[in-house]
Amino acid sequence: ETAEGKIIFVDEWGVKRIIDGGYASIIEYPLQVASLEDLEVYEWPNPAEDFDYSGIRCQARKLSSEGEYALVGNMGSPGNIFEQSWYLRGLTEFFLDLLDNKEFAHALMSKITEIRKQNVEYFLREVGEYLDVFQLADDLAMQHGPYMSPELYREMIKPYQVELFRFVKELTPAKIYYHSCGSVTGLLDDLIDVGVDILNPVQVSADGMETNQLKQRFGDRLSFWGAIDTTEVLPKGTVDDVQNEVRQIIHDLAPGGGFVLASVHNLQPDIPPEN
Repeated sequence: ETAEGKIIFVDEWGVKRIIDGGYASIIEYPLQVASLEDLEVYEWPNPAEDFDYSGIRCQARKLSSEGEYALVGNMGSPGNIFEQSWYLRGLTEFFLDLLDNKEFAHALMSKITEIRKQNVEYFLREVGEYLDVFQLADDLAMQHGPYMSPELYREMIKPYQVELFRFVKELTPAKIYYHSCGSVTGLLDDLIDVGVDILNPVQVSADGMETNQLKQRFGDRLSFWGAIDTTEVLPKGTVDDVQNEVRQIIHDLAPGGGFVLASVHNLQPDIPPEN
């Protein structure tokens, strides 16, 4: 479909989206008024049929044998159990589920985890032995802290992450790269416990995400990937500001290794090319 020149589509999960400003924003949550019974008859994705895995093994083997770069496995967002839940349910509705409709929340996340494990199995069966890094993602935080208390996270979300991440580690020796925007510091001990090796994007503009403190507290257990600010420094700073920022971040995060320098977010259209 199109609306005022913008593309509208339904993704493989049945979520209706519109391409707006370069992003596929959700405009319809298919399980917003669903019941437990509706989950039984919903048309779920089928990883065996929805994706073509042919040829990726040969590509991965070739790249690995050449040995020029670290090899990163990226299959979209196969880790986002919490996010996919609210993509289907709606953010407000799923937060209410986590607190007051727990049976439904567990049923939904259990089904999503089952499908994510299928995604991972088909992919890693082909390329797992060649990967150095495997990317997973699930945003758990906002500007001032996590979306939920650590206690609620441990009760409702963490068990499914443990199940998925342990499954990944059975299929590949790769380090697990985990993406969560926002002020995720309060959950890092838990995420390390789940199996995270690398934190991305290190959103330095969020509360409690000071790079020197992150390195001091977690640097012996985590690598950091990102940390060059895309909120203020890259779009609004001078070239000197950018150079100073990069030097400072390297100073904070690079000692002893464990840092991949990158921008916090994709480089947005408001960033001057010289920066």
